[in-house]
Amino acid sequence: MLTYWTVNFTPRHLPEDGLDGIDFCMKEKSLTGVDIEYYIIPSETRQENFTALLAAVNLPDILLADAQGIYQEAYDSYMAKKAARNP
Repeated sequence: MLTYWTVNFTPRHLPEDGLDGIDFCMKEKSLTGVDIEYYIIPSETRQENFTALLAAVNLPDILLADAQGIYQEAYDSYMAKKAARNP
């Protein structure tokens, strides 16, 4: 199983069962045989959610973030702490 984290700016357009209910997502599973667990994060809480993932060292396999680079500071901090623990 893969985990896929993405930000959603228009939740009103998602099916009730999230990305699992979208045709291309179902087709991906049938073509590859790989289960994907989607984490769809509201845009309003994306920074807090990402920071919590880093703090818990619980990053998804695939992370799709916006192009604004709001995650760079949190990621840089995480990498600095990781480097300090593993010189």
